[in-house]
Amino acid sequence: MTTNTHATADTYSDTVDATMAAGPQVVTLCGSMRFFDLILAVAAEETAAGAVVLAPFTVIAPAEQGGTVKAQLDRLHRYKIDLSDRVVVVTDASGYWGVSTSGEIAHARRAGIPVTIRRVELSERGRR
Repeated sequence: MTTNTHATADTYSDTVDATMAAGPQVVTLCGSMRFFDLILAVAAEETAAGAVVLAPFTVIAPAEQGGTVKAQLDRLHRYKIDLSDRVVVVTDASGYWGVSTSGEIAHARRAGIPVTIRRVELSERGRR
């Protein structure tokens, strides 16, 4: 008799059900929008693990970075952080993030929300 070591829909469902028994964690993803594809990949992983995922979805042109819309989006993203159980900062192997993300990290830490850094390596990025 052989044992099936691959996850099935039933085992996936059991994992998500067990995770959600205490209520799903709310996770906010932060990071430079230049890594948006990485943010989406991490969002998919977190969702599959049973988390409710909040993330940025609007790219602001460099010339508009000091504008009203950018400020409104920054406030909205900080509100997402306030709703979260934890924050994951998504970056590539370089570890880059910008001023906005630095502010989001500081905001989360001041609120006592755990922050982890998720570096997605190029080889991992290529598999997506």
